[in-house]
Amino acid sequence: MTRWILALCGYVRLEVCGVHPERVLNACAAAGIACTASEPVDAYTLRITVRARCADAVTELHAIAEKDGMRS
Repeated sequence: MTRWILALCGYVRLEVCGVHPERVLNACAAAGIACTASEPVDAYTLRITVRARCADAVTELHAIAEKDGMRS
């Protein structure tokens, strides 16, 4: 069901790399940015899916990642 909603509404997929990529998820939750899916690629990389209507928050996500010393 989630895949259909994402397909209809659109989504943005981000990849965050760093020592503690889970910090970005915590910061997203604190900022009110809803991540619909997340999957670990390896110990230092995390893929995050965000709905397109939240896509204008991508610049905010980038700032959050840089603040925590991550690459996005």
